[in-house]
Amino acid sequence: MTATLTMSDADGSQAGAATRRDLTVEVSADMAAAEGVWRALESVGSASPYQRFDWVSAYVAHAGRAERIRIAIVRDADQPVMLLGLSISHRRGLRIASGVGGKHANFHLPLASGSGALSQQEMGGVLREIGRRLSLDLFTFANVPTHWGGRASAFATGGMASSSNAYATRLDPDPEATAQRVLSTQSRKRLRQKERYLAKLGTVGFLAPSSDAEIDRVLKAFFRQKEQRFRTLGIADPFLAPEQRAFIYAASRPRAEGTAALQLYALTLDDVIVSTFGGAIDAHRISGMFLSFEEGHEAARYSPGDVLVSRIIAESCRRGLDVFDLGVGEARYKGTFCNVTQNLVDVVVPVTLRGRLSASLIRSALGLKRRIKQDPRAMRWVALIRRAKPTISRS
Repeated sequence: MTATLTMSDADGSQAGAATRRDLTVEVSADMAAAEGVWRALESVGSASPYQRFDWVSAYVAHAGRAERIRIAIVRDADQPVMLLGLSISHRRGLRIASGVGGKHANFHLPLASGSGALSQQEMGGVLREIGRRLSLDLFTFANVPTHWGGRASAFATGGMASSSNAYATRLDPDPEATAQRVLSTQSRKRLRQKERYLAKLGTVGFLAPSSDAEIDRVLKAFFRQKEQRFRTLGIADPFLAPEQRAFIYAASRPRAEGTAALQLYALTLDDVIVSTFGGAIDAHRISGMFLSFEEGHEAARYSPGDVLVSRIIAESCRRGLDVFDLGVGEARYKGTFCNVTQNLVDVVVPVTLRGRLSASLIRSALGLKRRIKQDPRAMRWVALIRRAKPTISRS
């Protein structure tokens, strides 16, 4: 059922006539009914690939099928100006709304019309109204960009620094110009050297699968490589769950009306896939969700993942994309290929008194998480504990 409420000056302030708007908030559980508005906003609005209808619908149908999903649409008169997908959960007696996609999504933000962007005051009022309509105690959004589409994000207002940032690079139409601007002379030299070493082992190929057979081949290699990698690290493999695999398969299938929600790439050596990459993609950006390599193969000595990423950046330039990113979290290879740090915050918005009481505890936990992740010594201890878990469970 859809609930509608008209608000004048969403924050209730005494704004002047020039800034006064009547905003209508609609909340629905019907994604299919929202598809037309969703796709129309995609064509003119601003969001990340993780807010594409195709990406969200693939997630909801598989990895998120047990979640309670709600769609909030904000209109200025009859014109949609914002759409926000929410996943509703119950934790410790609290009713909480978070961004759809969880850890699969590198960025959580609304799909917003550039011409009708909400102010900070309007955003706060809209979230409070959505919270009342859904009987929420609070919102929690992780990895919210402080800036998007060249402007500060009202959605990030009041957020605290996330435990990690994201890393990106802006693309030029000319792949060589991008490489010269982003990569150091030494990095370009090392990449050429790695390519030469790989070529001595066999024929190096670059694959952007489009047929079902090619997609299945790449994903089969990816799941095998990740399973091996997680076993080496002593970490439970999240991709073993059938619903997680089904989501990735579904998102990788091209849609009749356009590109797949998840673009796959692979580097091959003769007939062996030695590295794979998957990135959420829209008309402007490709955002890395995963990168893997064949650890037991001789090619692993020559960083096939680095070679694959360099080819993907070149291909993204040729496709006319504006931004390439390698997602959230620090890693050596991200520093090589990405020269833009995208600052992220975690946003906690209480709605009820219980929500306000819990918000301070949640913010404290998030702050502790950030301190641990930013401390190399603490992260070494975390890695040791993870590796020890399988041994402890077998004893």
